[in-house]
Amino acid sequence: MTAYHLTHLKQLEAESIHIIREVPVAGSDELKQTNEIGMFIPTLDGLADIADKTMTGDALLTQRKLAQYIVEDRLAHYVFTAKDNQLTLAQDIRLAFKSPSG
Repeated sequence: MTAYHLTHLKQLEAESIHIIREVPVAGSDELKQTNEIGMFIPTLDGLADIADKTMTGDALLTQRKLAQYIVEDRLAHYVFTAKDNQLTLAQDIRLAFKSPSG
């Protein structure tokens, strides 16, 4: 890790931004480092209050179930990455940002 990364990480910690990289598996001391989709909701369930906070995720986590959980169940917000391999989603996003004049 470079000095830049350490400085940036310290700044994030100072701003109370939580970065989740590993999740303890229930009943063991092992760390679950795979199956990000399956661990996303249990990970957020472990956080006390995320209401009005913004969760971010890569394209792998861009799933309706996860978005609904964040918004409806936890009253939070999300920013997910969308790629062109999710054609309908990509088209809907482009349409939402298209100017009214065309």
